[in-house]
Amino acid sequence: MKSRYDNLANIIIHNVGGKENITAITHCATRLRFTLKDYSKANTEVLKNTEGIVTVIQRKTQYMLVIGSSVVEVFEAVMSLDRLKEYAANIRLKENMRTESQRIKKHLTGTIIDNNTNVVEAPLKGRMIYLSEVDDEAFSSGILGEGVAIVPANGKVYAPCDGTIITFFPSGHAVAIRQDSGAEILIHIGIDTVKLDGKGFSPKKKQGDIVKCGELILEADIDFIEQSGFDITTPVIITNPEDYDIVNFVTGNVEPGNEIIKYKVK
Repeated sequence: MKSRYDNLANIIIHNVGGKENITAITHCATRLRFTLKDYSKANTEVLKNTEGIVTVIQRKTQYMLVIGSSVVEVFEAVMSLDRLKEYAANIRLKENMRTESQRIKKHLTGTIIDNNTNVVEAPLKGRMIYLSEVDDEAFSSGILGEGVAIVPANGKVYAPCDGTIITFFPSGHAVAIRQDSGAEILIHIGIDTVKLDGKGFSPKKKQGDIVKCGELILEADIDFIEQSGFDITTPVIITNPEDYDIVNFVTGNVEPGNEIIKYKVK
């Protein structure tokens, strides 16, 4: 079935240098994220001036198109082109073979915390696990962002920091908050729960709302989600980690208000 984003998807693929120039593709709360073989082949000016693209951000290892709240629909339109989903899955496996020990070592060795450190608190009560333990390759490999995951004890979800809700997915299963530091924090309730089409989720805030740390933003019916056959493990990640040094993660049992991620602006 054709999508109203098909034309935009074609423009994007053509102007990042074509399918053969892509070595990885994913999305976060507001951006499409590409890793390219040759960044000089990307036509940044055309993309910046294309309706539907807010702006283009290039980092050393990522080429990002800021889309906004329709990023999921645009991503799906892009992935539907010319068997790109199958192609991207193959190259993602090749490009993101990082072991759990490597990822843990990267973030947990000899950390010194100082007053310039920013904090993300637990958005819900439960048992913390490493992101690499999540049964979803997009999260466990770290390509969607860096952080942790929580196996929730209940479905009350609180703001993990002061900030602005930049994305509240229509299905209610995921919410992204931009902290004052600029870090974009995604809370994704369960795995593949977008397929529930909003059933079991009751948002208490809306996109654009300014929230205070500890405010109730969402209630999820954890029992219903599990009974519907979905994994309730909830990733909590910083989706723009290239701008930050993640200096500490924690694991174990946590409650709202407990510090779970500490990071510094680069």
